[in-house]
Amino acid sequence: MPWQFPLMVKAELRKVLTRPTGWAGLILSLLLPAIVVAASAFAYQKQQEALVDNPFVASMIHFDPATVMGWVLVTRNFFIMPMVLLLVTAQLFAGERANRTLRSLLVRPVPRWSVLAAKFSAVSLYAAACLALTWLIALGPSLVAFEQGDTGVTDVSLAYLACWLSDLTFIAIAALVCTLTTSVAWAVVGTIIVMMGEWAARMGLGAANMVGNAAGLDSLTVAGDILPWMPGSALEAWNGYQEGWEWKPFVALAVILVAVSAAALARFQRTDVP
Repeated sequence: MPWQFPLMVKAELRKVLTRPTGWAGLILSLLLPAIVVAASAFAYQKQQEALVDNPFVASMIHFDPATVMGWVLVTRNFFIMPMVLLLVTAQLFAGERANRTLRSLLVRPVPRWSVLAAKFSAVSLYAAACLALTWLIALGPSLVAFEQGDTGVTDVSLAYLACWLSDLTFIAIAALVCTLTTSVAWAVVGTIIVMMGEWAARMGLGAANMVGNAAGLDSLTVAGDILPWMPGSALEAWNGYQEGWEWKPFVALAVILVAVSAAALARFQRTDVP
């Protein structure tokens, strides 16, 4: 089986890249950074022109390659690429159960875990390719367009790498939801519901922490200690480059990735595929 696994991953990756959703993700990975960098370059030019008349107001926004690359990453992670990765994962897992093509994979003399691992690996490589394209388009033009040098570029580049770890965890969560349904639509809706529920829980913990700090109630301020370990905080671990990296979200990210992957594998092993 070891020699077959790379071929299995290649076959799954080919499925991703031959579907409209897969191509859409690659195109967006090129367009989004280009649009953000172009808009930032235009604003930077206008800022330089305004410095003559109103230096204080014009200098309130700071433009440099690292800052613009950070804006690109925030734009990328705001709904757009997570939704693409969710659709790609749902089509590769729940979609193949719905159209019965998954059965043809499971009747082959390979263990079930390898089928699941090949699909997960394919989506992970796809996410890495999309992220690499975004990083390249954000980095090159930013270094040319802005004169402040490359200070901070290494840190924000590490944030792009950390973002891939967040992508892996999000893909694992989506894959787990996909093992519970045979519908792409329900897999997407289910994952969104899970993430919205987690977001509501974080908002509740944040409110409890604020009340506890204001009222001096230690029983409520414990909520602030729980927040860094929540899935949503872990998925935003890449954002730590702005104020210094924190270790808790990354540990939570690793724990969630392992736990969710194990749950998805256990569910997949027991799933009856007609």
